[in-house]
Amino acid sequence: MTLSDAFVDQAEATMDRWDEIAADEPFSIRALLAHLAAIRSHDSVPFLPAVDVPTLVMAGRDDRLVPWRNNVFLADRIPAAELVLVEDCGHNIETEQPQLMARRVTEFVANRGWSARPRYSAEARRRQHQ
Repeated sequence: MTLSDAFVDQAEATMDRWDEIAADEPFSIRALLAHLAAIRSHDSVPFLPAVDVPTLVMAGRDDRLVPWRNNVFLADRIPAAELVLVEDCGHNIETEQPQLMARRVTEFVANRGWSARPRYSAEARRRQHQ
């Protein structure tokens, strides 16, 4: 569900590795249902206009979990959002097109002149989370 058909068809080694990982990972139907319930009940739309930092929204056009149009909706509501729609890609951009994703994230950060310094002091962050 998270990968495009085109990727699955040509990435046999990756799919074999995913099968190995899945065999070792415990699966919980309870956790899956809780996750789905959270998705259905949480609405962050009213908070999107308050996001006051540059935001990169990336989506694969062949995403079957979250239709790419949802990401257009999201980016339209975040004031400083940049939208990147990746052709021939599903939900897991980092798996299907890792070089493209790394390049776009690196460019996004570099073009804003951000430094590694924290935006707030440690004391300000503690107060914010209390």
